[in-house]
Amino acid sequence: MYLYIVYKGENRMNGIARRLCIGLLTIIIVLSVTVTAGCVVLYLNPALAQELFPNGKIITLLPPVSHAQNGGKETSDEVYLGQSMFVGDSRTHAMDLYGYLDISQTIAEDGLCHNTALTKAFADLGDGNRYTMSEALAMKQPKRVFVGFGINGISYMSEDEFFSDYRTVINQIKSACPDADIIIESILPVSQYFSSNNPGMDNETIVLYNHKLQDLADEMGVYYIDTAKSVRDDFGALDAQYAAPDGLHLVANAYEQIFRVILSEKFE
Repeated sequence: MYLYIVYKGENRMNGIARRLCIGLLTIIIVLSVTVTAGCVVLYLNPALAQELFPNGKIITLLPPVSHAQNGGKETSDEVYLGQSMFVGDSRTHAMDLYGYLDISQTIAEDGLCHNTALTKAFADLGDGNRYTMSEALAMKQPKRVFVGFGINGISYMSEDEFFSDYRTVINQIKSACPDADIIIESILPVSQYFSSNNPGMDNETIVLYNHKLQDLADEMGVYYIDTAKSVRDDFGALDAQYAAPDGLHLVANAYEQIFRVILSEKFE
């Protein structure tokens, strides 16, 4: 009888221990899946990550500091970038999200098209307010303005409308900060898969529009810089090592290559 009670007790304890182990294992699996899913969502939505963790930027070091001669003066990379502002959409917004620039240096919004930028109050200068592009530039008076629009506009705007509104953007920037150098950035490529599945946002169209943006820069007496060459593969698409999973946006280390071009082709 005693042995039977002991045997039953041991079985009961073993059963409880087994259920506890299964329960703990289930909790661990659920937590792991939840954390992984959360990380994926934040990775694919950098703007959401910035909203949830405003002080938690991904800090990626800029390229090594170099110097460029300017009439006997030297301008370090840090000073050069500090004198500049960057206007654009999500690809520009990522420059501060990934820690390459301070938020006060980027006038950008995810999904923004350059025609919308003419009137929308979207600029976040870090003071809790929102300003139009013109207002923000007039307040900051940077030495130079990099303009990185285009990828959203080519998806739905006619070619004439696209370049007419782009011309208006440049004129608006000239009015807001007349002493600033203006640099039109090339539209960055998309992955081959994205290009094949999104007619109108394909790499062939991007190349065509980049040529026309270069012509526009010449026409308006501003500069043009081919930042796209830093992340293109041999076939003209966004290099797989720099492409986010959606094929449209870029991962953090892609911007190191982009800034290498920006800092190697300084406009003084």
